Amino acid sequence: MSQQINLLPPRARRDRYLLWVALLLGTGMLASGFWWNGLRLDAQALQARVDAQAREIADLQAQAAARNPATARSRGPEAEIEALSREAAGFKALLQEVRQGPLGRADGYSGLLTLLGRVPHPETWLTQIELGHRGDRFTLTGLGLSEPAIAQYAARVNREFEPLGLQLRSLELARQGGTPGADTGARGSAAAPISFKVH
Repeated sequence: MSQQINLLPPRARRDRYLLWVALLLGTGMLASGFWWNGLRLDAQALQARVDAQAREIADLQAQAAARNPATARSRGPEAEIEALSREAAGFKALLQEVRQGPLGRADGYSGLLTLLGRVPHPETWLTQIELGHRGDRFTLTGLGLSEPAIAQYAARVNREFEPLGLQLRSLELARQGGTPGADTGARGSAAAPISFKVH
């Protein structure tokens, strides 16, 4: 026959029990604190979304009120007609400038620039393109490696633009100063670039 004897005094057992209860309560409170903080952050994010949507609704309501015919009627038809007349006059002046003035052409310049891009130029490159008076006049500025290359480029441009009635009539050349450390070409000497302007 066996007999079990508990050697721990009753007070030590009670203290051990209280320690376990305190640990469980602390863990539970810590977990509930994390859970509560997560809920609070979610609530703040939802509140921010609600506030943003409320502002958006208020903006849309203000826009709808501005476009409401009843609001326009309350201002009077004369004021509405006057505002529309001023707007139409501004559009008419802009359209007149586009058709006749220095603003350009209604169809733009993409056709001219595409045509110019098709002209080969192995020893020349453009640095500036100026289109004047609705594209009826143009000036090309750039650099070339030799005078014959620049002349050939200008002749090719003239051939491309001949169907449009546009021609380059003058050519200005100016040799740039020598650049130190420039690459040497096949001839063994560094050629200074020539700046040109054709119009």
